[in-house]
Amino acid sequence: MKSNHNKSTQKYNHIITIDGYQVTITNACQYQSIEDNWTSLEHNNPSSYFLSWHWISTWIKTYSPNLIAVTASYGGNLVAMGLFSESISIRHKIIHSRQLRLHQTGKASEDQIWIEYNDFISDPNHQEQATNACLKALHKSPFEWDEIVISMIKEERAKQISDALIKTTIDALQPSYLTNLTALQPTKNAYLDSLSKNTRHQINRSIRLYESKYGSISIHLAENKKQAITYFREAGKYHLMRWKDSGYKNPDFTNFHENLIDNVFFENEVHIFKLKAGNRVLGILYFHIMNKRVFFYLQGLQYESDNKLKPGLVAHCLITQHYVDLGMSTYDYMGGESRYKGQMSSDISNLVTVSLKRPRLKLYIEDFARLIKTKLLSRWTRG
Repeated sequence: MKSNHNKSTQKYNHIITIDGYQVTITNACQYQSIEDNWTSLEHNNPSSYFLSWHWISTWIKTYSPNLIAVTASYGGNLVAMGLFSESISIRHKIIHSRQLRLHQTGKASEDQIWIEYNDFISDPNHQEQATNACLKALHKSPFEWDEIVISMIKEERAKQISDALIKTTIDALQPSYLTNLTALQPTKNAYLDSLSKNTRHQINRSIRLYESKYGSISIHLAENKKQAITYFREAGKYHLMRWKDSGYKNPDFTNFHENLIDNVFFENEVHIFKLKAGNRVLGILYFHIMNKRVFFYLQGLQYESDNKLKPGLVAHCLITQHYVDLGMSTYDYMGGESRYKGQMSSDISNLVTVSLKRPRLKLYIEDFARLIKTKLLSRWTRG
């Protein structure tokens, strides 16, 4: 599947009232207006870092997407907002679908920044109803589209949308892991002691082996913007060794994150740690911080031939304890299946992609083919 930008030149401003909400859909929005609306909603909404104005404004400034702003007001007060971008998705070489993607551009290289916990930003008291009103308004709007795509949204939110609107699909499930730090006692080894006996053994053994081979283990938090960007770039060296599809191969990915670090470092929203044993670098880990929530975003680890040396387990153990000591509430590993996340976390949920579709023959055919494939695979597996 691939996506191409489909930038509309016709300007429009559509206003419709649905379920008591006044919904405005416009592609003629000004940056300052977007900022004012977004920050007014963010002020009272303890949402994810990916819906913070710092993330969203960096996305806008880095990629200059052709935005469609959808806002909902109730009783004259703004209660929800989402930013969509137009693109064309080409699937199976014959399905051309005009998409509206929430907080994504539809261009693979730009969407590789991996937005998670995606959603409309909203007043918590209106989240479900206002979001549904916005999506219903898009259905009734004169704007032409085939699919609305909201990727990496919480599964329970996707189900709320699916229950309220017809012709939706939920797929691309990704498990999401986190550790509840408030459940831990603020003691020296609170986090390590909370882990299973086997995981504790692996971590303690790794620490002993690293220190006997290289020297004492230490963690170093980037102290300034220049050092943070240097650490981020250095992490790429190790990330590329591990992942064939590493974002470090993609200038759109690295430009975004370097812009984000440059914009927000002094807001204490970006933490980048370097873990060392003596002079040996074990790894570099990159985090976002918001409302006492720690979002682990990326790591570049230096692996060795001895599989008893576990740089990831050691790094996450020491850094999680650091955040316990700081009084943080959660350590969020976010989406993606991984054994170490299961070992190190206390809770698991799911992130999914929800798609809303207009009645199009090509999409009916695609859905039917997908259903047949699923049934055949299920029958083959049982057989």
